[in-house]
Amino acid sequence: MAGNIEGDTTDAQGDVIYNASSITTVAGSIYSMATDGSLALADADAVSTSSTLLVVALSTNANLGLLLRGTIVLKTTPGASVGQPIYLSTTAGQAQAAAPTGTGDVVRVLGYQLTPNEEGDNVNVCYFNPDNTWVELT
Repeated sequence: MAGNIEGDTTDAQGDVIYNASSITTVAGSIYSMATDGSLALADADAVSTSSTLLVVALSTNANLGLLLRGTIVLKTTPGASVGQPIYLSTTAGQAQAAAPTGTGDVVRVLGYQLTPNEEGDNVNVCYFNPDNTWVELT
């Protein structure tokens, strides 16, 4: 499903799915989907939550929408410059401007920063399109 979605604290446009189960989420946070459909905050410190399907919650419940790919205002700014890649963070549920560097960390590009990192309308917009490949650092 594609379209304009307005969640409790985040706006998005793109490909959206609706989880059949009622799972509490935090709008604008990045989640990993498990084989049973459950969600966990995605974290570059763990292969189990960084190597699966990644989505961004659009509201306080997964059955109200999960962004698969598109533009979104994330809950926490990645801090990247406009046009630069954003990566899965070692802070659960977040993105960051630089690739993680620790042993055992997973490097996975999530998309790109589209607008400046500031407060207000039309800022801190990201293109969320997680790469299907990832690398675990040794």
